Amino acid sequence: MSKLDKVAIRKLLPSDLPQILEISRDFLPDNPRYKRLSASRTRSIYLRLVFEKWASRIGNCVRYASLGFLLTDVRDRATFVAQQSSELVGFAEAYPIDDCIWLLDAIAVLPNYRRRGIGRQLMTELISHIGHRGGRKIQLYVEPDNLGAIKLYTRLGFRVAAQPISMTKDLSEE
Repeated sequence: MSKLDKVAIRKLLPSDLPQILEISRDFLPDNPRYKRLSASRTRSIYLRLVFEKWASRIGNCVRYASLGFLLTDVRDRATFVAQQSSELVGFAEAYPIDDCIWLLDAIAVLPNYRRRGIGRQLMTELISHIGHRGGRKIQLYVEPDNLGAIKLYTRLGFRVAAQPISMTKDLSEE
């Protein structure tokens, strides 16, 4: 596969879920939650999330006496995929945590397609989408040793806001 092959960035479709699952398995190979999921189970989870989203929207319409919630909801996710020919080679997903702040939930590109600008294309599309939806800030969490991701985010204008803190309590010492 050459660098000249065209990569299309588009919104996620339900039919993309089996390929997204495979990308996620590669991205998180030791996570047993992903290894156990079949394509049909993934589709049923997606459909359940869609149902829950619409049930939540209708509930908010009733609760706040406004039909505006049929058009938007803070639980709406934005998921974009990178497609080369008929193969999905990456995805990025974010969701709003309030009216103005979005959280980057995941970004993954298959190993054979990394370092070709696909992550940048996915992030650029996601950033544009969030801006059009009224988002003013995007937060993300990245491991300190993930230098490639840190470099990408820095080039896109992200800056370090805080260092992650990990704490433990040893109960055997009490």
